[in-house]
Parts: sequence; structure tokens; C-alpha cells
Amino acid sequence: MFKLLLKFVRWFLSFKKRTLLIVLQNNNELRSGGGFITQVLEITMGKFSFKKRKLDVFENLKTAEAEKASGKMKKLLKIQAIQFRDCNTELKFSENAKKMIKLYRQNFSAKNVAMVVAVNFSFIEDLLGVLGKVMGYTKKNLFYKLSVDVSNIDLHSEIARNVRKTVITRLFNKLLFRAGLFFWKWRAMNKLLNKAVENRDMQFYFVDGIRPIKSLLNDVKFENGDYVAIVDNNYLGVKTNRYLQRRVNRKVMVLTDERGNIKQANVNLEIELFNANKFNYPLNGVYQSVTNIYVPYDEENFEIENKLLPGESKLITINYVLDKNYFENEYVFKYIKQPGVKNEFFSDTIIFPLNKALSADNKKVVIRENTALLDPTQIEKDLRYKILLEENCNEPRIYFHELIDKQTIEIRFNEPVKFTEKISRMALKSMSGDKYEITEIEKIQNGRIYKLKVPGLPSEKKAFYSLELEGVINYAGVAYNGSGKKVTVVYKSDMLK
Repeated sequence: MFKLLLKFVRWFLSFKKRTLLIVLQNNNELRSGGGFITQVLEITMGKFSFKKRKLDVFENLKTAEAEKASGKMKKLLKIQAIQFRDCNTELKFSENAKKMIKLYRQNFSAKNVAMVVAVNFSFIEDLLGVLGKVMGYTKKNLFYKLSVDVSNIDLHSEIARNVRKTVITRLFNKLLFRAGLFFWKWRAMNKLLNKAVENRDMQFYFVDGIRPIKSLLNDVKFENGDYVAIVDNNYLGVKTNRYLQRRVNRKVMVLTDERGNIKQANVNLEIELFNANKFNYPLNGVYQSVTNIYVPYDEENFEIENKLLPGESKLITINYVLDKNYFENEYVFKYIKQPGVKNEFFSDTIIFPLNKALSADNKKVVIRENTALLDPTQIEKDLRYKILLEENCNEPRIYFHELIDKQTIEIRFNEPVKFTEKISRMALKSMSGDKYEITEIEKIQNGRIYKLKVPGLPSEKKAFYSLELEGVINYAGVAYNGSGKKVTVVYKSDMLK
């Protein structure tokens, strides 16, 4: 924040006038880059002068030569070209900002635009939490009160626009005044700004030739590794994105060839949209949108239309394949959060070949045997993690078991095992500490599959055990002293018959 203020001071003292565009985005009406553009604040500074004025997106920024509309937007909104208010159609804010500047210059060609800043209403909401009540608005009631005060937020009539323009402009001006006056709140506001940059409730674009502030550069970047980005655009229906719940579940199965080398991964992506039936009309009504899904599959962008009544949900399923290049020594994944989205949960399950040892650089990712798990977590900013892959034949591990009857199980090791006559005892130990002695061992196939007699073993559909050995076994051609050695065993319910 202090670097940004310093840059504004320098622009104010310079002999060249520069224009800053602050774009207010209503993320209750979600778009790819945040929300529907409702108001623009134009600030011009330089030559020891500072001027600001509000620009109406329906009047001051309406242009004759508008940008062409995309296929889905053209179909749903029945338009051939987009105006300034609809520029926020790309996930990358830099692309949106370039469109904004192009259309802005058609009305104000003499202005020298140096920077564009997009602010979601969520940031205003958080700012009210720091600065206190303004015009009766608080952090808790901002969206509800705005929806009531602007004479139905879904209308684009002249009366509704004038009310909306007056309320939002007055509120934003008062917030700017308080932010400058309440110097004892600057530290808290600096912390808030950093958070808003992380989750893209504020986005910055510096025009070419302007030296950027690196800490504010938060444009979307697609990684060289695996990634997923899911974008909702609310083009029709009541503006219910604030109350839309979105859950994303991803499952990756990494496959090998006959030699044990990774050949590909099959990915199953499930997106559940739920139109929560918590509020009365107009805050909750028909949710109608287009969902765009970006994955590294031939750079394809999946595009799906949605229409959900209050209380309805929809499940979108996408299946695709990743080649082996994503899994050389390490696997890097990034989940790219859409700006302005609230109430989103993401879970991830990745199953790797059994000849690989796994470790992760993100504490949220739990490694269990050859499975990397990210339990459902609420996404507030981009999620990125890296899983390291190493060849592993260090210790014998069981990776699969089937219940044959109440006293017999079939176990499979990831490498051939030979049980010697020197084994005096072998048992399965449950998570609660219960032990079940193994009384008989029968080799079934190639030294990797054995049938064990375990009297009293519960016939559970899902269980976690450790294998206790006393004696010596031969594992992958190496002799191990099994005295006191415990081998973790993870049984997954979908592997059991």
C-alpha cells in the first residue's frame, strides 16, 4: 500500500498528467474477471493537480465501435458487441484491462491512461469491517442493503441505474475519504490490501512504459504443469452468485506400462453447482450462467450452459487424459481461483504407481502410501502444490487386500516377498491397537500375492492396519530383519469386494 501511495505522489508531482481508472465490479453478478462493471472512477493527476470524476458505464462509456461479443454472450444476451460494462469476460485481467482502455479512449482520446485497478465489492465489504459503518452500510449487510437500496439490483432501467449510481458513488467516495483520514487504520488496511491482491478482489494493470509494482502483479498465470481453472459468467437470471455454492472434486489415476514406467493419467473432474435456497426474491432466484473449464488438454476450454432454480443443484463431469510429461520426477498442480467467487470447496485425490515414493511440499496435501489427498477445503486464493516422485523399494508395503471370508484375507505387496522359516510371529494391528495374529501364510502368485489366515479379523468395508513382523523376510531380493518393524497398510473401500 505504501509503495502504491508513493507512486501516486510521484505522479502528482510530475510534469506529465496520468489517468488512473478504478473499476468497481459487482461480484454478485459474476463474470470471468470478477464481476459486472457498475461504476468507473477516473482520477487524473500530475502538474501538482488532482481531479476525479465518476463515469457511468451506460452513458459516459458507451461507444459506437464496441468489441465483438463471444458466442455464448451473443446468444444469451442477444447482443452483437460488448460495451465497457461487459469487458470483464476473460480470466486474465490484463486482457480485460486492454479492452477497457481501448473503449475508454474512444470517448476520451486525450487522456493518458497509466493504470487500471479493478475492485470487487467483496473488498469494499472487508474495508467496511476495518473502517466501520458508512451510510448505514456494514460488512455484514453490504450486499443485502445494496440490493434493496438500488431498486432491484437486477434491473437496468434508467431509474434503477440512477439510484445505483448515486448510492455506490457516494459510498465509495466516503470510503476513500475515511481511508485517507484514519491514518491509525493504515496498517490494517495494508494487510487487507495484501489479502485482496492474493485472492484477486483487487487486480492491477500497468500500461506498457509504466514501471509496475511487482507485489501488485496478480494476473492469472497458467503453469507449465497441471492446472484447473473454473469460471462462471452470470449472463441471465437474478444475480445470485453471492449465494451460489460450488464444489469441485478431482480424481487422478496415474497409469504405468508393463515395465512400470508412467504412461499417462486419467483425470475425472466433477463440479457441483448449488443454488442455495436461503433468501427471498430478488436475492435468490433463477441462476443462469455459462461455466468455462480450463485444463491442459490440448488447450481446450470446455463451455457449459447452466440454469438452476432455487434449491436445485447440477453436476458437471469432465474426463480427460494427461500424458507422461507431467510426471517426470515431480508433479506440479495449480488450482486457479476465479476472482470474486465465494463459498467454493475443492478436494483432490491422486493415485500414483506403486513403484514410486511420494512426498509433498504443501502441508495440506496428505500422503498415504501412493495416494496424495487434499480433503475438501474452502479456496480463498490460488492453490499450488508439488509432489516429488522417487523410486521406492526400501521397505515392504501392502497396497491391496481382499476379504475372502471372515478369517482369510488376500494381500498384495508392491514388490515380491519371500517369507522365511525364521519368522516367529506376524500380526495385523488396527488403529485402535487391537492385534490379530496371522496363523497361516499361503503364496498365491509371483511372491507378491499371499493368502493369510487371520482368525477374528472384523469384516469391515474400510480399515487401516499396520503389519507387525518378528523374524526375517526377503523383499525385492534383499533380506530384512523384521523384528519390531511396522509396515503401514492402507485399505481403501473402493478396492474391497
